[in-house]
Amino acid sequence: MNKWLLMLLFVPLLFSSCRDDDSQGSSSGGQVTAHFSLSVAGLKSSGGSTRSIDPTTVSESTINNLWVLQFQGATLVSKTYYSAIDPTAFDAKLVSGLSNIYFVANAGSSAFTPFTIGTTTEATFQSTTKSLSLETDVLTNSAYIPMFGSLTSETVPSTGYMVSKTITLTRTLARVTLNYTTGVSNFEIRKIRVCNVPNTMQYYPPTSSTTVFPASPSVSTVNTYDYTDVSGTSGSCTFYLPENQRGTGSNSTTDPTKKGSVNYATYIELVGYTKGATLAGQEVVYKVYLGADSYNDYNICRNTYYSITANISGISAATDARVTRTPRANCYIVAPGKSVYIPLARANDSDLGTQISDLTASGYTFGVVWQDMSPANTNVTFSQSATDQTFGVFKVTAASSYTGNAVVYVKNPSGTILWSWHIWVTSYDPNVTNSTIGTYTFMDRNLGAVNTTPGSAFKGLYYQWGRKDPFPEAGSVAANSFESSYNGSGTAITVPTFVSNTPTTNNLSNSVLYPTNFYYAGTTTSDWYATTVANQNNGLWGTLKTVYDPCPAGWKVMPSAAYSTFSTGTMTYTSSNYGWTHTASSTFWPLSGLLNYNAGTLLTVGSNGYSWSSAPSSASASDLGISTSSVNTSGNAYRAYGMSVRCVQDK
Repeated sequence: MNKWLLMLLFVPLLFSSCRDDDSQGSSSGGQVTAHFSLSVAGLKSSGGSTRSIDPTTVSESTINNLWVLQFQGATLVSKTYYSAIDPTAFDAKLVSGLSNIYFVANAGSSAFTPFTIGTTTEATFQSTTKSLSLETDVLTNSAYIPMFGSLTSETVPSTGYMVSKTITLTRTLARVTLNYTTGVSNFEIRKIRVCNVPNTMQYYPPTSSTTVFPASPSVSTVNTYDYTDVSGTSGSCTFYLPENQRGTGSNSTTDPTKKGSVNYATYIELVGYTKGATLAGQEVVYKVYLGADSYNDYNICRNTYYSITANISGISAATDARVTRTPRANCYIVAPGKSVYIPLARANDSDLGTQISDLTASGYTFGVVWQDMSPANTNVTFSQSATDQTFGVFKVTAASSYTGNAVVYVKNPSGTILWSWHIWVTSYDPNVTNSTIGTYTFMDRNLGAVNTTPGSAFKGLYYQWGRKDPFPEAGSVAANSFESSYNGSGTAITVPTFVSNTPTTNNLSNSVLYPTNFYYAGTTTSDWYATTVANQNNGLWGTLKTVYDPCPAGWKVMPSAAYSTFSTGTMTYTSSNYGWTHTASSTFWPLSGLLNYNAGTLLTVGSNGYSWSSAPSSASASDLGISTSSVNTSGNAYRAYGMSVRCVQDK
């Protein structure tokens, strides 16, 4: 939780008793007055933790509003909402009889208004949840922690008054404080993320602290929260999280570095970068799993305080098993409304050699080559703060309402593009949603596809074999989506721009300088790279991921062996979807067409589809070809064609 949210909890609130009779009474049984007082249980400390913040200094015990729900025979017989209440003494009207009575504080006035007396069941209440899309959603009015209490198997008398009862409320949330520090030279933390946070909060507690809860998590039931960028070698932050009891793993008690052996367990990522003129920009992720111990407990329990200390002593897995170094790539997946840091060091990784001698120098500029939605330069924006510059990175941010694709660049002070990157704006996480076919794990969509609904949006982008930069479908990018001055040309760019008469030896430097140019080197090779077979480059893509591979980190262009078992017997064609579904994996392969090798125009959409492999084949390259009636696993095509790419996991 951001520090401003903590400050809100210090605001005092004076109560007067105010009951709003949302609904009251029952078709049978009389009503009597019951006297209650409320107390709030103290936060439990997770085993072995050290407190860095005394919970009594934070106003976490305020009762802002209250629901009283009474059930008899597992059916709702009365409900009352109090917009404000004196927790030391208040009265409630209850229906006579054997009852289970529930008290829910700080849920808000609308939490249980849909409940109907005589109809709503106790099971319905017990499974009722609150949806959480933002971290602040866990708190009512951005300040109050939801709480729960109960009085079960209580007989409400038929006359007189019910004996005064004190109800103990427990918070439905856990509080987590992270204290981090690093003594690694030329390295600082830049971003903090909390991952695998349930996107619902249940008022009724799980059976016990050892119950797996929520019972059936999935990628669609968890959130990731990004926090305001930080900088430095130490800091502290506090989060309020819904319970996520995932149980215990199988790690050794002698291993103090907890690893992620339990699916969907909540964890914190500390993302940092190296510094220095030649070393800047190496992203390092330090993953800290939460729980009651440092090796094997993965439970986040309600009403519990967790204090986590992360001391980063090294930035390699050899030093600490919780550390991963993010490989540099030419494609970055960014969720709508989120940001990513792009390392300038990528411009020095290729055959072009060192293009940026000082990665922390000033004078470099950043921009958008193209975006596939208008208005121009608003769906994907970019910046570089003074701190970013010391890390040798620049920041790309996607609009919250945008899904699609863009290509962004870095230019030197002379205005020449040194490198460009594909930004794939999507909520899709291929590390979570994918399909295994044989020994290969595939993305469930073409690179650049914005959804999995068969149709134009599912085609994805097109690539000439061996190139790192994508081309959108011709005509799918509005003219105002491009910067008006590109490398000083002073004219608007269209994508693709067909260019012939390229150098005889190799066209690699031009492909970097002009990422939107669709090259064709001549009839001898029908390649974009060279006009003679002798000068072709068979290593641009490969079985091992190369510097020109267009897939995100952890993924690569599929080898031809990955689709060798595909056939009309293992796949099913659907004419209404214009594509084939691999039966065992349920992955869809669209008839996405291709960009013609000698003109860059889009052809055969809806009748044919082609996906590049990473393997060269003589002067051409191997591909998977599909039509309305066939699946061809032994095809090959001119390297100047623009075709789809389906990425497989880079193990």
